[in-house]
Amino acid sequence: KMTHLNTLLERTPTGFNVYSALDYVVDRDLEGNVRAIVIKQIAKEEDLTAYAKQQLNIIERSYLEIQDTTSREFEMYTLVYWDKQQQLWISGQYIDDIPVHEEEGKASKNLCPYIPVRWSARSGEWFGRGQVEMFAGDFLKLSALSRALADYEDGSTNVKVVVSPNSSMDVDKLDDPESGLVILGEPNEIQALEFGQYQKIQALQQSINTIVQRLSTAFMLGLNQRQGERVTAYEVQLQAQDAEITLGGVYSLLSQSLHLPLAYLLCYELDKDVGAAVAAGEINVQIITGVQALSRNAELQQWVQLTQELGLIIPTLKQVSPRFNTDKIIERFMLGHGVNNEFLYTPQEMQAILEQQQQQLQQTQYQERTINSQDALVEASQELGGLS
Repeated sequence: KMTHLNTLLERTPTGFNVYSALDYVVDRDLEGNVRAIVIKQIAKEEDLTAYAKQQLNIIERSYLEIQDTTSREFEMYTLVYWDKQQQLWISGQYIDDIPVHEEEGKASKNLCPYIPVRWSARSGEWFGRGQVEMFAGDFLKLSALSRALADYEDGSTNVKVVVSPNSSMDVDKLDDPESGLVILGEPNEIQALEFGQYQKIQALQQSINTIVQRLSTAFMLGLNQRQGERVTAYEVQLQAQDAEITLGGVYSLLSQSLHLPLAYLLCYELDKDVGAAVAAGEINVQIITGVQALSRNAELQQWVQLTQELGLIIPTLKQVSPRFNTDKIIERFMLGHGVNNEFLYTPQEMQAILEQQQQQLQQTQYQERTINSQDALVEASQELGGLS
């Protein structure tokens, strides 16, 4: 789960390469669209292609020859930028400003294999801000309180024995580890001195637990679950729904910056014709996540609650009195839950359904009468045959 750093994904023929914010920089326009990406990599001599070695005037050596000496390392930069004239993504690799690629990579607008992903978008910022950065104050305070609690608990374990200066008690015998030793003196003249207070430790622990609770909720951890033997599934479901609603805007951003570009690439890999049509905009790809998915999920949850409540109330009301109008009760509950009544039949549709049911009933009755009359005719024929 990317909640702390910006990430760059590179789609390769064999999978993905993932780069952290320390490995690349990105340039965006005023609308947040990517204009250029520069990736920095450390390439060893044996990792360079034959063409790259030729461009850098490096003599080709075998692996064993390279191991006998110190392997040279090079800073290789990959430049990816959007060419407005060609309407294509152009990519190439450079070492010491020398191009080491045999030919430039080209990709259409929606098929760029480099996908820069960010957790949140801020106006005027090329990189996004992670979830950890948004809660930096809580993490700093949690670290300081945890250290203070550890230091205070360590000091609290330091216990000193105080003896009255006027006491005749032998201090050397007090230091003797032997148990059951008889010592002459008054018990009130000696006491243990403790430096810590339990109330202060409790206060520090309570402050730490409050911060942990807030962070666990923000990062969707299981620590915010109520402790108990009977934690219901409904409570867990409510916590998950709260987290989804809180991060709905983040999901919407990720759907446009990660899911949609990845969908274009995967469609192209599965079927190049379909992928090209999708990339050209002839086929529309819609990612249902974030706020859109939350609205749909909320409607489904309303339907589930509606059916559960009606399943309990309608049978009970029918047993109490036949005067209750079931249809009006259902409509009132649908209105209370904010559920659209577009799934209800109109009066005209209900009339057509009733007429169709009556026709089917009449046809069934006609078929039954026909069968019964034929059976009666057969029985009558058999009886007449017996009389003759």
